Order: sequence, then C-alpha cells, then structure tokens
Amino acid sequence: MEINRQLGDRFGEANALTFLGRVWCSTGDLPSAADAQTQALEIFCRIGDRMDEAWSLAHYAATIAATGDRPRALTLYQQALAMTRELNRASDEARCIEGIADHHLATGNPTEGIEHLRQALAIYQRLGMRADIERLTARFAGLARQ
Repeated sequence: MEINRQLGDRFGEANALTFLGRVWCSTGDLPSAADAQTQALEIFCRIGDRMDEAWSLAHYAATIAATGDRPRALTLYQQALAMTRELNRASDEARCIEGIADHHLATGNPTEGIEHLRQALAIYQRLGMRADIERLTARFAGLARQ
C-alpha cells in the first residue's frame, strides 16, 4: 500500500486498503477495518471508479454489520446493491443481496432472509459460480436444521 502511495497509484492504494480492511475485519480489528475501508471508498469515489466503489462499499457494509450496527449495514448494502445493479455487476449484486439476507436472518426475519438467499443463489447459478453455489447450498441446509 505504501508503495502505491509513493507511486501515486490511487487505485492500487484503494484496492490494498479494501483488502487490508477485510483482513482486519476477519481478525476482529473492526475499527481498523472500518478506517481502511472508509479511506478506500473515498479514493474510489475521488478517482471516479464506481465499480470498485460499489465493491468496497459492500465490504464496508460487512464490517459495519460485524460491529453490530445492523441498520446502518443494511443501508450500506442497499446502496451498494443499487450501484451494482446500475453497473450490471451480477456477482457483486449477489454478494450485496447475501449481506441483506444476513441482516434479516440476524434480526429475526428468517422468511425475508431466506428469500434474499434464494435470489443470491439464483444469480450464482446463472453465473456458474460453483464455490458460491456450494456455500449457499450448505447455508440452506444449516438453516433447515434450525
């Protein structure tokens, strides 16, 4: 990331910040994750890269959800979803829909959550994204056991 900054590579810097935020989120350092992802969003917005802005926004939404601020995360997922649809980015659209499903499942609305998971699964199937199809299929099996 520092090399990207020194070279003036704003795209590379924002990309690195997004991935760094994902790592920090997965290790539980949510404040650092949110900070890195906020910086990435600002850069993508400044350089006019809406596709990666939408992608980064979805990751930021996941971090905010992990902090427990589910209403804010839902709003962010919805914003990212609108952007991905506008940009015709079906795989990112499915991931946003999955985030919205997670919100509904976590807030006690399983019917709505499952419906969103079905929508995401349909997109993954249409795109032939085997790993995501298998992951969601396993999620459905887990939900059925509950």
